[in-house]
Amino acid sequence: MLELEDRADSKSAVPKGREGSTPSRGIKKLKLKTKMVKKALKKIQEIKPVKEIQEAREEIKKTMSTLILGGFGLVAALAWNDAIQGLFNSLFTKGGGLVGKFIYALIVTFIVVIVSLQLRKVSEKKE
Repeated sequence: MLELEDRADSKSAVPKGREGSTPSRGIKKLKLKTKMVKKALKKIQEIKPVKEIQEAREEIKKTMSTLILGGFGLVAALAWNDAIQGLFNSLFTKGGGLVGKFIYALIVTFIVVIVSLQLRKVSEKKE
């Protein structure tokens, strides 16, 4: 244990060997360390927060998956286009090719409009 030495000018006892240190010196060191920590925190806050970086990564993943699914959707639409065109070519004679193309365009347009309206209703119900 530390031996205590009484000071005549002080009301409290100070551990022997620490006569030169005062509470104000410790407070000054603490304030200095606090300032250093505040400066370091300020520098960290100037760097883009990790949360924003993670949100950006998630947004990139969502966008990429949407684009990839759109590409697959286009491939499927082109396959259906070929199949339906083949059906119309077999139903209509070669002499009525132009009429068959107009009928095909009208039927496809009608189907797209109906599907679009149904998808809009579904999306409005979810919101």
